Amino acid sequence: MIISAIVTGFLELLKMIFGVLPTLPAMPSAVTDVSSWFITMTSNVSAILDYLYGHYLYLALIGATILLFQFENIYHLTMWIIRKLPIGIK
Repeated sequence: MIISAIVTGFLELLKMIFGVLPTLPAMPSAVTDVSSWFITMTSNVSAILDYLYGHYLYLALIGATILLFQFENIYHLTMWIIRKLPIGIK
């Protein structure tokens, strides 16, 4: 109940802020067509990959991506933990 009131208040605040802003002009049809084509092609490829490999491939790729981007942080955290152990590894 409290969370619902907070979310409702936040949404009303956003509506008030966006209500003050001027309206944006319409996008050109060429930009709309290209973005629609790109989204359609991306979803088609995603559907094909999901059919062929299932969602386990996506989970593995997301995990590998996070590991690659955060490898240095993970390495420093591991080395910090190892240095705290009383086995003398430096």
